[in-house]
Amino acid sequence: MSKVLIADSGSTKTDWRLINTTTKQVEQLSSKGLNPFHNSKSQIIEEIVRTFGGLDCNEVSQVFFYGAGCSSKEKQLFVMESLQAVFRVAHIEVNHDLLAAARASLNKDQGIILILGTGSSCGVYDGDTLSISTPSLGYILSDEGSGVAIGKSILKNYFYNKFPSELSVSFNRRYLLNKETVLNAIYKEKLPNKYIASFSQFAFHNKHHPFISKLINDVFTELFESLIITIPDYKSLPISIVGSIGFYYSDFIRSVASSFDCKVGLILEKPIAGLTLYHTSLE
Repeated sequence: MSKVLIADSGSTKTDWRLINTTTKQVEQLSSKGLNPFHNSKSQIIEEIVRTFGGLDCNEVSQVFFYGAGCSSKEKQLFVMESLQAVFRVAHIEVNHDLLAAARASLNKDQGIILILGTGSSCGVYDGDTLSISTPSLGYILSDEGSGVAIGKSILKNYFYNKFPSELSVSFNRRYLLNKETVLNAIYKEKLPNKYIASFSQFAFHNKHHPFISKLINDVFTELFESLIITIPDYKSLPISIVGSIGFYYSDFIRSVASSFDCKVGLILEKPIAGLTLYHTSLE
């Protein structure tokens, strides 16, 4: 009996699928996020052992791990060595989350792939690998079209007193914030990007208000102006999107894409189901 293990790992959570290659049965598991920038090898090994404690790890013949923070060869090797310590006889591949998004949503077709979650990233997929990948510069310099971008715009417009009065009342009632609280959270607390992105929820709950609707459209317009239209032949390539922001703001994204003569195809909240289909189709 052999089993194939597939993982999609973010910074906070990892989705796992364990596939029995004989029966085609798929088992779903989850664990903490395993990011090489945030976790040591011993922490990764400990979490994997905790998650798969009841499994004979020698039955796993292949491991396909896709993770945030795994774009460089150095970090891929770091995670691979951690996995190899547990799955000793398995063939292991480690790739970054943008390739996971591409394979999950495009399978073996060509197209532009976007991840739109807390942060964002963009690339062009040739049906097998990423032929072009725009470097992610982090939430301070880039992350166009992300939860951070929407959250930043919400906070700036609120503190610059640009909100209409009814929006200011609603925001005050919900958050009870002052400038010092926000700046402290951004500059002194952990995970400031997630803190900023949390305010995208206010945009979503008020997305039909004309002011917020324009704000959201402006964020996605910047995404297309900064990233998409710089891609050669961008109008002829379908755009697939993975991530919570892409999923919940799909109507806005499709509208903005249309204004740039772009076609948006599949939008997935999470890639793990598509990844499972991709790898089982290779059997």
